[in-house]
Formats: sequence, structure tokens, C-alpha cells
Amino acid sequence: MMNNLPNQSSKSLKGISTSWRDLFENAPNTFEITGNFVYGDNEQDGEYERININRDEVVNQLGKIISMSEHLAKGNCYLYHLGI
Repeated sequence: MMNNLPNQSSKSLKGISTSWRDLFENAPNTFEITGNFVYGDNEQDGEYERININRDEVVNQLGKIISMSEHLAKGNCYLYHLGI
């Protein structure tokens, strides 16, 4: 299913992505987030995966989303996605 984000939705996408970018710009160079729970050999064993994140990579990806949302706002293209 192809989804066309109307002008208002592209503005929302840009606003949300810009806010996240601004937040992550203030993060340390690298930081850790918690991922999914991973079970061990039995149901009593397990822990949450730890994911190391590079701040600059996150900021760069969010910048790409911001740029994409600006193109969407012009109405000359579509965003095809399979969900969030």
C-alpha cells in the first residue's frame, strides 16, 4: 500500500524529526540504549540487549528524514513505507 503524506503530515514528520535531532545533538558521542529482552538457555536466564549508538550517525539519519519531509511537503513525491 502506498501512502501519500499530505502537506500537514510532512510538517509533523519534519517537526518530530527536528526535535529528535536537536535532542540527540546534546547526547554524548556514544551512548547505550536498551533493546529487546533476550532469553538465555532457560526461561529464568536472560537480559536486555545493550545497543551502543553513535550520536553523529543518529543525527545524520534524522537530518535525512528532515530533508525527505521537506521534499514531501512540496508534493512532488511519495513516501512508501511498511509501517513504523
